[in-house]
Amino acid sequence: MTTAQGIIGSAYRKLNITPIGTSPNSAQLAEGLTELNSFLRIIFGSQLGELLQDWEVPFQQRTAPVAANFPQNPYPLGQDAQFMGLPLAGGTGTTIWPYPPKNSRIVFGGSGDTTVYFPEQPDDGSRMGVVQGALAGSFVVLTLDGNGRTINGAKTQQITTPFTAARWIYRADLADWRPLNDLVSTDEMPLPEDMDDYAILSLAERLAPNNDKTLGAEIVDALKQAKSIFQARYRQEGTTVYKSADIPLSAESYLSGRSWW
Repeated sequence: MTTAQGIIGSAYRKLNITPIGTSPNSAQLAEGLTELNSFLRIIFGSQLGELLQDWEVPFQQRTAPVAANFPQNPYPLGQDAQFMGLPLAGGTGTTIWPYPPKNSRIVFGGSGDTTVYFPEQPDDGSRMGVVQGALAGSFVVLTLDGNGRTINGAKTQQITTPFTAARWIYRADLADWRPLNDLVSTDEMPLPEDMDDYAILSLAERLAPNNDKTLGAEIVDALKQAKSIFQARYRQEGTTVYKSADIPLSAESYLSGRSWW
């Protein structure tokens, strides 16, 4: 387990600011933590994975007369004029929502207790988020189900309105959705240990001008190599489109245009 403090100490050592066998002082640790959190905030959606796209629960129907296909139902109907069924053992009620595409931001506006299943086949580094929409009721329980994987070590996570926005990243090595928050020095890094080199070298690059240092040619070359490995590891498959052979099941995708079955 690599902590934020460990990454910061290694970055200062790469710059030869701290002597071997010593740790950064409190001011250096604070500076390093600020730069590390800034680095982690910007890499998601640019160097790692895709930007999150909104996925509303419940979805809003496009019923305005200005819509090209007005009126439109929220999901395809069968010959009996009922919503087409979804493959859920527990039924297809309006309180069960499978499955948002990976790299989705769940915009929750439900008025009753609701369960949302996370993606069936997330990529390593896929992210999910949840925010509260304007129409959410008070004291409503939203259950997030890992769908065969864990969310921060548990099968499900329950949050009650009102709630603050949250994000997770999928760690394939642990089959776990890990929360993404600003780190404190003792926190574990959200990425696996084999990505430590990229974090250390990138942090050293950020700290160098603050400390009147210049990166040596060897560090620059190592950073380029680490970045290439990092981006190759977390390259995400794009969201599939209609008639593709690999389409995630998503009732809401009928409206969003992101995928269909």
